[in-house]
Amino acid sequence: MAASPIPRGVDGVELVSPFLPVSIGALLAASLWGIVLAGRRGDPYRRLLAFVISTLAMAHASWLVGLAVAPDPQGWITELAPPVIGVLAILALFLLGRISARQRHVEQRLEVQKAYLEDLLESSTDAIVLVNREARVLRVNSAFTELFGFGSREVVGEALDEMVTFPDQLRWARAVTRRMVAGEPMEVESIRRRKDGTAIDVSVVAYPVRVPGDEAAAFVIFRDISRRVQVEAAFRRLEKAVETMQIGVTITDLDGRIVYINPAEAEMHGYAREELIGKDVRIFAVPGTAKRMTAEQIARMG
Repeated sequence: MAASPIPRGVDGVELVSPFLPVSIGALLAASLWGIVLAGRRGDPYRRLLAFVISTLAMAHASWLVGLAVAPDPQGWITELAPPVIGVLAILALFLLGRISARQRHVEQRLEVQKAYLEDLLESSTDAIVLVNREARVLRVNSAFTELFGFGSREVVGEALDEMVTFPDQLRWARAVTRRMVAGEPMEVESIRRRKDGTAIDVSVVAYPVRVPGDEAAAFVIFRDISRRVQVEAAFRRLEKAVETMQIGVTITDLDGRIVYINPAEAEMHGYAREELIGKDVRIFAVPGTAKRMTAEQIARMG
């Protein structure tokens, strides 16, 4: 049975299809784009796949050109192109499989790392917030919800500083957060606001997250220091009371050396306070009557 004649176009050029020039142009464009991708830095398997696809497109385009312009459709281009295209297609599928396997491996590692991160966040007693570069909340741990009273869902997407800062400190808090998110090592202590409007003393520190292409920018960690602040305030009140009282007060270490003396005690003995710090407390005793006490005796007195 005779083969169907190939239709002739203008000036005797043989055309298989009126869309053949468009197909050839698209294949050539794909080939050039594949070369560009293959030249970029990145996964070697992806670069090799881009090169194979580029070669495949070029081979296919050459085949179509051979069909279009060769007077003999059995020329070497049309004979060689199909097996070359087949081999390149098999190689492309092989590379695609390798890339998929590597991708699955990467995804598994990311899942493991994510699980570790979840455990780390939830096991921490400090309130931890993951924010983006605009200081908007991406995630919080349970300690944050307990400390500030917000639900984990209601804070996602919200501006961190607006949520937990009193209006009169908002400008300062924004500036500090911007510097922290930018990667500047800082640790500050401030008063922040709970959901119910009550104040809480916290220390704030941030650690930048440097993941290319990721929107995460930093972990912001809040630590409740209310108890410490209360103790320090009570100590300052006590210190002020002791400093101003008219009764002499002397504090020594276990070796009997003076570590603190109030003004009344120093004045009572006729010394300046600076003269007595570090001296043996027996300096106040009548000569010949001083007797050193042992650490055990001092401990029993306490």
